[in-house]
Amino acid sequence: MPQKPLYHAVILDFDGTVCATGEGIIYSVKQVLSTMGYPIPSPVVLQKFIGPPPVYSYMTFCSMTKAEAEKALLLFRKIYNEEGWHRTKAYPNMDDLLKDLDRCGVKICTASSKPIRQIERLLQKFHLRQYFCGIEGVDETNETKRGADKPTLIRDAMACCEVTDPQKAVMIGDTHFDAEGAKEVGIPFIGAAYGYGGAKELLEAGASVLADSVKALYPLLFSDNI
Repeated sequence: MPQKPLYHAVILDFDGTVCATGEGIIYSVKQVLSTMGYPIPSPVVLQKFIGPPPVYSYMTFCSMTKAEAEKALLLFRKIYNEEGWHRTKAYPNMDDLLKDLDRCGVKICTASSKPIRQIERLLQKFHLRQYFCGIEGVDETNETKRGADKPTLIRDAMACCEVTDPQKAVMIGDTHFDAEGAKEVGIPFIGAAYGYGGAKELLEAGASVLADSVKALYPLLFSDNI
């Protein structure tokens, strides 16, 4: 077991960082586009729907208007909540990592563009919820947090972890949204290159530290020196 944590708090993106949610998201996106009469994009483009805010994705990758994208989002949530979420898997060794962080007294919180209730449900499914002091994500019942951007989510997660010094916390995520959000807040960042964004996207967004697996996060989060 690692001896000493390097940070007081670890803030995690969810899709592509804690869980592999891609299969369920892509399935739901394809159902939405078919229902709305839009062509199904290539697998490469569909992959880009995993992680970013959904309205942004529909407008950017399908040339929808904002009104159409918001309609697509509502339909997506219905399909995902009924069928898509079952297709999620936790990344290998994530349970062990969270357990070790928790044992060392590290506060853990999410900062994700995913709805809070979806994150809660998946963490419960994989028996991971007990390791998190809080869940920061999109709150469908709160107008202010319904469209919260990544820097806001990271700041809220830091507050949840009771950390005021950005250097005592670290953000881990797999997309340029995570890297750019961490940079704006001034918090250290580790790119989850095992996720959906990939190493190229993370490096182009300014990430200098990458992990190609959950196991590879250990030396970046712990020191063997007591």
